[in-house]
Amino acid sequence: MKSNSKWAGLAAAACILWGISGLFAKGLFNLDPRITPIWVTQMRQVCSGLILLTVAQLTGKHPWQVWKDKKNAVQLLAYAVIGVLPFQYCFFLVVAQANAAIATVIQFIGPFFVLAYLTLTKQEALRPFDVAASLLAFGGVFFLSTHGNIHDLRIAPLTLLFGIMSAVGAAANSLLPQALVNR
Repeated sequence: MKSNSKWAGLAAAACILWGISGLFAKGLFNLDPRITPIWVTQMRQVCSGLILLTVAQLTGKHPWQVWKDKKNAVQLLAYAVIGVLPFQYCFFLVVAQANAAIATVIQFIGPFFVLAYLTLTKQEALRPFDVAASLLAFGGVFFLSTHGNIHDLRIAPLTLLFGIMSAVGAAANSLLPQALVNR
């Protein structure tokens, strides 16, 4: 039980820190117009990649092994382009166009795209709780973007589209690396 609590706590901390990163990004966007969502995304990826490679190397892992197997390399590239890139870049586009709160709320419908994928591919049965949670999450995004009036979109359509793309990226970010992690 302690292990589950530990991982739940770490997952909650990751979500909180992700939202905070949006606040810092918004501050950067407001500070200098030359700082763009693509710049923030690139800096995050380069810095985190260097840190992860260094830690992996120092702890005796072999981070470059992935490139020796063509299937692994293709999966890693797909994860980077279909998962990580839209997950981060579209999130920061929404932060720049709206704010971190809107970006975070819209992005956190991503798990329901995972659920939809797993249900449609028959890897998981859809439970009533899942349906209720999905309806509540999408209802929240609806109210956030329309204030309850279907004829009055309070978020720019492009911002909403990028938010949904970020959520789909979050789903891909969860699903694509599974085969790599299992190896």
